[in-house]
Amino acid sequence: MKKTLRTWNPWQELDQLTHQFDQLFTRQWPAASKQNQLKFGAVNVLKNDQGVLVQLAVPGLEADDLDISLTHNSVTVKANRDADSDSSSNVSRQERSTRQFSRSISLPVEVDPSSCDATYTKGVLTLKLEQPEEQQPKKIEVKAI
Repeated sequence: MKKTLRTWNPWQELDQLTHQFDQLFTRQWPAASKQNQLKFGAVNVLKNDQGVLVQLAVPGLEADDLDISLTHNSVTVKANRDADSDSSSNVSRQERSTRQFSRSISLPVEVDPSSCDATYTKGVLTLKLEQPEEQQPKKIEVKAI
């Protein structure tokens, strides 16, 4: 009988253990585990009478890193983040690397591409998009006879 030697990889076992814990908690409390995860690019789309408010979580970026394109019924946000590097030192561990990001969001109503207001504060991109004037709801006055 031939025996094979296998080298022990503690990092692989740690990854397996972490995966098993994640599976345990996901099965036990599925709603809580999904709600508490912070995701890069998580989006909220809110509609009101004037238009649409889009909030997109993109932490760790600068406003100059964001590229936004808008059509009548969708918005696309792209971002590039360069790696943090210091050429004068040797890197012993680097978990933050370059990141390319692209997210297209369908809008619930048609918007006017020329009337977009974009702000970026504390890692959240907020887009205020207005509906064309002719598509905004109009208040109709009722006359009593």
